[in-house]
Amino acid sequence: MKKGILALAVMGAFSGAALAQSSVTLYGIVDVNVQLRDPAQGNSVLGINSGHQSGARWGLRGSEDLGGGLRGIFTLEGGFDVDRGTLSQGGRLFGRQAFAGVQGGFGTLALGRLSALSSGTGSLDMFGFVDPFGTGFGGLNLIFSSANALRVDNAVAWQSPKWAGFQFGASHSFNINGAEVSPRNNNTHATGFAAGYEAGPFRAAVTYDIVNNPAPGASDQKHLQIGGTFTMGMFKLHAGYAQEKNIFALNSVGITNGSDADAWMVGATVNLGASTIMASFNNYDNDRVGTVERDLRRYGLAYTYNFSRRTNFYASIGENDGRKTLKNSAFDYRQYTAGIRHLF
Repeated sequence: MKKGILALAVMGAFSGAALAQSSVTLYGIVDVNVQLRDPAQGNSVLGINSGHQSGARWGLRGSEDLGGGLRGIFTLEGGFDVDRGTLSQGGRLFGRQAFAGVQGGFGTLALGRLSALSSGTGSLDMFGFVDPFGTGFGGLNLIFSSANALRVDNAVAWQSPKWAGFQFGASHSFNINGAEVSPRNNNTHATGFAAGYEAGPFRAAVTYDIVNNPAPGASDQKHLQIGGTFTMGMFKLHAGYAQEKNIFALNSVGITNGSDADAWMVGATVNLGASTIMASFNNYDNDRVGTVERDLRRYGLAYTYNFSRRTNFYASIGENDGRKTLKNSAFDYRQYTAGIRHLF
């Protein structure tokens, strides 16, 4: 009898140790707001919207200790609209990111559907900190093409640990949207590189994406992003620059003759205890292709107040000044937003 009790106790101890080596976490963001949009043409629209400060999402994140300093990891994350209860990212269950991989002294290796290193979102992002709004509030994500939540299917990515303030990353997608097909040159594949540096009050990053254009005779799309921040007490200064070549996927000018563009941003963050004030100015200068020249300026001001570590109120004013071809288009509007965001 005593031996049986002892055996059960030992088995329970080993079972507890095994369970302690692995974990799964449910997490998410619920963000909902009231928004008034006043377009340059047409009537104003007042309504309930989802995900202004942060895209609403839910996810599962897990890890397991494999021994020798190695861990198995996975993340499954889907977006949804709070105001309608529907799925985002084209109705995908895990449209934001879905990957498995390993972590160790070499860094992180992940395979699946990934947010790009330059995307401003996702587990491996290395650029979102450049934006005062964290690529929310309709800020930098409307101006920089890669930082506009660039996500790719069929991808593999590596991200290093931080070495003396430096961090590096590289990724490749075998087809950015949908299953791979044969031959390989019929797929729209993408390759990305990123580097970051942080020391004291200074932080900077540079990213470079190459998106293959499978159309015969077409040029690849290329995005260079550079940005940084500098903190001085309660103040943080932000600046970023992007150079974009052959924007075939994100500009309605045809498949084989994409346009070029330069974009830049300056902004500031002021931390006042539970309150934060954010502001930025963004400019997008698009080269003319035929009769199309899509220039855009963006002015943004936002305020947040933290009720707790997980719940905050926010309010923002944003103005998109569509210019040239974008004048009096869907990109030319002013909007006022107030909402609440809860993290879990």
